[in-house]
Amino acid sequence: MLLSGQSGYTGNFQGVLNGDPTLITLKVMDNKVTGLYKETQNTYDITGEIRNDLLYGKIILPANQLLLGTFEAGLIPTGIHMDITLLEVTQVAVDFIRMASNINTNSNSSSNTNSNSNSNGVSSNADNYSRDPKVVGNWIKEEIINSGAGTNAAGFALVYYLKFNPDGSFSQEKGSSAGGSNWSAGSQRETDVSGQWYTKEQIMFVRPQGQKEFVRLNQYLFHEGHLVFKTPEGKYLIWNRN
Repeated sequence: MLLSGQSGYTGNFQGVLNGDPTLITLKVMDNKVTGLYKETQNTYDITGEIRNDLLYGKIILPANQLLLGTFEAGLIPTGIHMDITLLEVTQVAVDFIRMASNINTNSNSSSNTNSNSNSNGVSSNADNYSRDPKVVGNWIKEEIINSGAGTNAAGFALVYYLKFNPDGSFSQEKGSSAGGSNWSAGSQRETDVSGQWYTKEQIMFVRPQGQKEFVRLNQYLFHEGHLVFKTPEGKYLIWNRN
């Protein structure tokens, strides 16, 4: 049951989204809403407005205004019910429970005494570059093309293997396979590119082997356990944990 009343949107709310603890902080002024959206170690901005007692808003990455999602929310007895569309693809419905008003929600809180990490959970290393520890590990991405039908059917698969090491090095390998009704072929994994990496404000920077300077790769996000790169053209590249 949705409740009316704009004042009820101001406050701190907690819930679980895609298995991750999520905290929302909202403030209302003249029907305009601002706030923070914290999912695990990532913090985003919230902007929106109240129309007919419903809250319509956006979840935005503050560094470059990348849109993470949109939502429609209404008040319920225990807090807020939100219908969220993430990355313009995934739709989820979540109830967020109102928290005690004295909860400290400052994203720049100094209570974290770990000198090797900042408020967004990004570790600082001896080389003075910051690296998001959630990026570290092995990732895989497949591209599959099918053509023809019946005895003329054929398929081609290209597989990329991406490894981010905690020391700041990375390597990408690729392999391929193809086949039809009476034939098949494949290639062994081979190194595609390697070099160094670091992250800053949810942006990946890389320095391929042989180059002197780091270059901006892509904006990145985590979505249901996947590593998602968003290219400047707006295309999403989804990598699965390997």
